Amino acid sequence: MPLTTYQEVTSYGQMVAYVTEKKWMPPFLVNAPLGAFTGEKKLTDSEIDKIKSWVRNGMPLSNNTNEIPVAYQSTPALNYDFIPDTVLQINPSFEQYGIYYDQYRVFVLPLNLPEDKWVTDIKFVPSNSLIVRNATISIDNENGAKPWDDWDPGNGYYSFGELGFIPWESRWHSWNPCTGQSIIPENGSLYLPKNANLIVHIHYGPTGIPRKDSSKVMLKFGPKKPEKIIRTIPLLNPYNLKPDSFLIEKESICRYYAAFSAPIDLEIYGLYPHAHLLGKSWTVFVTHPDTKKTEKLLDIDEWNFHWKQYFEFNKPRLFKKGTIFQTIVSYDNTKNNLFNPSDPPESMSWGKKMYEEMFLVYFTYTLSNNTEYNADNAQVNPIKNLTTDSILLHINAKVKDTLTCKVSSFDNTISFHPFINKQFSKGNHSFNIDLSNQTYGNYLLQITNSQGKILHEDLFVRVKNDFLN
Repeated sequence: MPLTTYQEVTSYGQMVAYVTEKKWMPPFLVNAPLGAFTGEKKLTDSEIDKIKSWVRNGMPLSNNTNEIPVAYQSTPALNYDFIPDTVLQINPSFEQYGIYYDQYRVFVLPLNLPEDKWVTDIKFVPSNSLIVRNATISIDNENGAKPWDDWDPGNGYYSFGELGFIPWESRWHSWNPCTGQSIIPENGSLYLPKNANLIVHIHYGPTGIPRKDSSKVMLKFGPKKPEKIIRTIPLLNPYNLKPDSFLIEKESICRYYAAFSAPIDLEIYGLYPHAHLLGKSWTVFVTHPDTKKTEKLLDIDEWNFHWKQYFEFNKPRLFKKGTIFQTIVSYDNTKNNLFNPSDPPESMSWGKKMYEEMFLVYFTYTLSNNTEYNADNAQVNPIKNLTTDSILLHINAKVKDTLTCKVSSFDNTISFHPFINKQFSKGNHSFNIDLSNQTYGNYLLQITNSQGKILHEDLFVRVKNDFLN
């Protein structure tokens, strides 16, 4: 609905007053003090009261000519503070349905990079802001999207909640019209492995006529020795649920709880909760190891899948080793849930489809000792952080050295050494770590040299093959 003139606004005046009072609009779902997250689009209580009072008093027209609204641009002018090294675009343009129906589409954008890159700036640019509601970019360097892309004859392929396969890194970057672009700090970078494809998952909002989109992604590459490596991983997941099974019975309202303890210091940039249409509310909170006090990080009273987004803290938050991260999620699988895809309601288990459900909180983070990442004697590339049966390590030994690798679960119930005091000659080495006998869940990987100095740390989650299918 257009809200660009006095006549248009007054025709929807009662609705505007209602949805702003309910805080459904603007659609920034989280309850938090103003300024806690970047890119907030929220009305203050006084602004909401002003709208209510204006509607209640008959919506009078102002005599102030400075208040005449400016015509809305479907694709506003975008100014960038960097010159991109690479621009990838959806080509040919994707044409959306001309009906009032949400669409979810995945596009594969090949990079064809001959070597690993560090991304210091990234921008997702929607070509049609009327229909692009949100977008997530994941990394695939194993052609996991190819079967899905080949199966769907259209441009890209259909996928509702997730991608249909396990990428190298899920939600590597996120965009939402409410919050805009997430910020890469000056001393940080995103890692992009060679021969990777960008997997762009776009939610198109409904319109009454067919519209086209050819959104693009702009990348700026930086030096190979960043101080901070920024990664995204779903550390709250079904493997740390209590109870440990995930089933939402029909005609039920239920809650699930999950928790993990940080095995090392974590600097958190933001959170991305993910559920489907039965999701009702989210609370993410931490218990600090020193004070034992609990602090709420994210609180959503009325979850709405159609406005899911990444919530980036105004400033990165440092959480010490031993911090307990927890979440409580409620689901409504009754006929009273107007978003319920089943009528009558049916029991739902785990899966990416519309008639299935998920329980995930993605964390964008850096590790506290990333300054040691590129030590003088060895460089270890980041690993795939969602994996099934194995992890592939890439090590560039700059001198002959002796290295040790340790893998341990977050709760320390599992700990093993893929290699101890293994000699590496100068040059590039690859080492495969077998995980097929390990339980599913969160793990920490550490590489140390002969002096016991930590050269590299990584987090990963061992998942089932159908984790994102």
